[in-house]
Amino acid sequence: MVSEWSVACGGADDGRPGDRVIESSDDGPDDAAPWLLICACQPAVEPLVLPPLRCSLSWDDHRVEDVWGWIADAAWPWINDFGAALGALAAVVTGTVAVAALLVATRDSAERSRPMLIAELVSDRYASATQHLVLRNVGPSVARDVKVSFDPPLPEVPDPSGLVTPFIKQRYEGRIPVIAPGQRLSNIWFSGEAGPGGGWINREPLPDSFVVELEYKGNRLRRYRDRFPLTIDVIRRETYVTSSKDPMEQLKKAMKELPKIVTALQSIARASARAADGLDEQAGHDPNGA
Repeated sequence: MVSEWSVACGGADDGRPGDRVIESSDDGPDDAAPWLLICACQPAVEPLVLPPLRCSLSWDDHRVEDVWGWIADAAWPWINDFGAALGALAAVVTGTVAVAALLVATRDSAERSRPMLIAELVSDRYASATQHLVLRNVGPSVARDVKVSFDPPLPEVPDPSGLVTPFIKQRYEGRIPVIAPGQRLSNIWFSGEAGPGGGWINREPLPDSFVVELEYKGNRLRRYRDRFPLTIDVIRRETYVTSSKDPMEQLKKAMKELPKIVTALQSIARASARAADGLDEQAGHDPNGA
């Protein structure tokens, strides 16, 4: 089958030389639609004077019917043959996506409800140069079968008198049955005392930098393991500012004034006692007295 195409290429509307009409045909299979349409338009002799070229295409009505016939003869049978398979494949893909979404939602729910143990160093609020090792459960559920280990391991203390390191070692040498949500375990880790050069040194035989490893499980069989690298320098390098309006500063001022208040009250008490003794003496010499 030969598909006849007419291609009209023109420049200006006045039909100057250089405008021409090109007719071409497409030699394709007899039972196939036209494969390619090529519009070859040549510019006029004076391209700077002519307006932009225009191409107009026309296709006979019976050729449109041939295309629809090709669709009916070739496309629809293919859809009928493979449509069921495509539907089944789409159903499998949809089911796979739904199962994956369900698994992700289940995992997210389990992660939100799991226990979460953390280890941190916290400065003491009132004792200067003192830091506490604190273990907390910040999750919404109970942590069970908790194992706490240190890297490097806690040292052996030959003479534990006056030290708290043996208490830390005894506390965490075994497994802790449960740590409830919001519960915290605290021990002194850094107990500062004045050292050479005006700095602070730890009177406890504990390292300044260490790693706490926590291993535990929740309400399910899954076990969790987290590592927390800690160093006392993070808190020792802390900077802060105090104000006279701070309640603690006002309390300090009140404590300084307290001895003066006590002295004034004692003076008032003694003066009152002397006044009372004078009244008693006057009452004893009263001529109208008994």
